[in-house]
Amino acid sequence: MKKKKALLFTFVVFAIGFAVGGFVGKYYTGSALQAKSEAVDEKIDLKEDLSKIRMLQKEITLYTDKAADIKGAILAYATTKQLPVKYGVSLGYMREEELRRKEYYLANTDKIPFYNDKMGETKRRNIFITFDDKRKELERELKAFVDKKMYAVEKQNLELGAKYWAGRVLNNKDVTYQELAANSINWVGNADLNRELIMTVQSYVNLGYVEPLTKEEKKVYDRGRGIVWALLHPGAFDEELIGDLSTQDCIDIISRNFARQYLQYDWDWKLITD
Repeated sequence: MKKKKALLFTFVVFAIGFAVGGFVGKYYTGSALQAKSEAVDEKIDLKEDLSKIRMLQKEITLYTDKAADIKGAILAYATTKQLPVKYGVSLGYMREEELRRKEYYLANTDKIPFYNDKMGETKRRNIFITFDDKRKELERELKAFVDKKMYAVEKQNLELGAKYWAGRVLNNKDVTYQELAANSINWVGNADLNRELIMTVQSYVNLGYVEPLTKEEKKVYDRGRGIVWALLHPGAFDEELIGDLSTQDCIDIISRNFARQYLQYDWDWKLITD
């Protein structure tokens, strides 16, 4: 029983990592090239950095919930007061949580925060916009922070990364330079750094020789890759979050993770259930 529970929590660590990583990953791509001096001077304290990422994520969640709640209240109010349909449409696309909040307020009209107030449509709408703008501001801050940290790590790791990939092409021969260059288009991180990496790999390939990474170099390279992975999947490193999870929480998270993978990649259910 203990072994099964330990295995369950191992799975959930990865599931949380990818789930929360999606939260961060939405914001890291396509950033502008930062100044090289900034990248060299940037300090990486993974524990402190992950703590800030989690704090920003919690604030984003808070304002996402606030925006969803007020939008649901506004739409329920519009329905109850038989206001024109355009009233709700003007607030944009309806999300699942907003629909749930709308249904809640329709069943509990006395809970609608402005039901008995003489508040105009514009003021009600501005409450939603305020919360939504704060969410967007926090998302931009999160993106900028992760971009900055990732850029620093990837810049410091660039030469070792070039030697590693050139070794894969020239020594291991498990990938061609053409395949590597094509795949690099979809790599995460800074596009300019990715191009610089590929160009450096090409210089080694043109020479036709590259020294394999030493044990110490491989250790440094792997550490850099690990930091990048952690920045993009902070949930997998949040011991406080993981420690608070019940067995049912773990089952729910794993279930959602498998469902998301199934929808994205059209998995065969037999791969999971057999």
